[in-house]
Amino acid sequence: MRCLGLLAFALVVVRRGAAITGFDTGSWLTNSFDVGSINNPDPRITPFHAQVFYPYYCSSQCGDFLKLQSKTLPVLVFATGFGATIATSDYSSLLNSIAAHGVVVVAVDRSDTLTITVDYSILAAKFVRVIDYIQGTLGGGNTSSLVHDLGNVPGSDTETPPNPYRLQVAVGTDSLFFGAHSSGNHITAQYVAGTVAASGCPNVAGFVMLSPLDGQDPLGFGGAQVIMPGQKINFINPAVTVYAQLDPVSSPLAIGVACAPSDRADDHFYNSWQGKIWKATGQSVGHLDLLDEDSTSSYIQWCPASTDATTRANYRYFLRGMVVSFIQGIWLSSPTYTGYMESTELMGTNVAIDLANQGSAVSGCVYNVWVNPWPYELQLGMTIFAIMFSVVFVGGLCCFFRRMDEDTVSKYLPTDIVDQDDSFQPYLQAHMDPAQYQHHFMQYSTRMDTQQSKELSQQYEQQYSERYQGASARVEV
Repeated sequence: MRCLGLLAFALVVVRRGAAITGFDTGSWLTNSFDVGSINNPDPRITPFHAQVFYPYYCSSQCGDFLKLQSKTLPVLVFATGFGATIATSDYSSLLNSIAAHGVVVVAVDRSDTLTITVDYSILAAKFVRVIDYIQGTLGGGNTSSLVHDLGNVPGSDTETPPNPYRLQVAVGTDSLFFGAHSSGNHITAQYVAGTVAASGCPNVAGFVMLSPLDGQDPLGFGGAQVIMPGQKINFINPAVTVYAQLDPVSSPLAIGVACAPSDRADDHFYNSWQGKIWKATGQSVGHLDLLDEDSTSSYIQWCPASTDATTRANYRYFLRGMVVSFIQGIWLSSPTYTGYMESTELMGTNVAIDLANQGSAVSGCVYNVWVNPWPYELQLGMTIFAIMFSVVFVGGLCCFFRRMDEDTVSKYLPTDIVDQDDSFQPYLQAHMDPAQYQHHFMQYSTRMDTQQSKELSQQYEQQYSERYQGASARVEV
């Protein structure tokens, strides 16, 4: 009996000493606060609004971040989907579960609705304000930074522990993880590839890409992409990318248009990446199935989705596990944690497919000057012009052939008068009187010279009179 007790105790000790994986439930209590609002952005980070999901207290099994000598928690800056136009609050379930593992998540959105054309280079240039806020380089001193706001969340110092909503642990703002969903990845990748890489090697810990999408419009007319066809992205960083199996499936409201077309999404990033990258696909889920169950985003109706709530919940669990395991592995320089991203046992059955990885786990920066494509506006203008020209050309042809049909003799004069056949009888039997005949004949004769008109008039009047009288006689009989 004593042996059994010792064995049980040993198992508990082993379990307590085991690593807390991203697929486990995080032990940190979490909270959130806003920097500005979506309709009234903070001038420091305009046009973006930020919602910070952060861990503030943990009593046991807090993960290995605090075991580092620096005891710093990693920061994930996360741009929402559809060009950061989906509200950050729609990702609350997923982002809170990531924060519960000791990760500070700065999620950003903006109030603009997604238009047909989006200039991501401008958004990327303005995204630097968010990074300056996180790193405390806005120019407003220490009071204008993420670290200051985390340490000054309103609360009561008489509570136990004192003011629990204030984070008392250091935050690693010097090296950031860049995460995004859908075309929010165009903003983060464009920021690193252009705004930062152009001036030096970016200090980026890694990339988290959820159903990443490139390009400037839903149909892919624009050529201004962050990853040009046939080229590699111009920096080296570790990354994880997770797809939804229904990403490339056509929208139920726009046949032929997918929320994440395969030529500009998912493997478009994986195959063009430099550095170590892991990928996986969520089985039987759609582009927006990572949103909260109570999400009211207007975009949901545009993307195919799983109809099963359990499947969607499993997908969010799977995403949390992949994201946290990746951040743990990179932040702690531990292949043990990144190995969890390949464990189907942890992921659960019927959750993930297409697990793969490639490249080497290095970080750095290689900035290559691309041959700039034609300006997007010029390409779009030429496309619109080609469409309009085609419509006008086809419409003109239709009008031309219709006019030709109207100008034929058969339109204005019975065909047997011209062709000398017997098809005039049905026309006469339709009770065409002389006045009606004269109207048709005059329309035709105005297209001839005067002499031809007189000669034909005499000829056709005689033919018509004879046949009309003969037809009338047969009707009387």
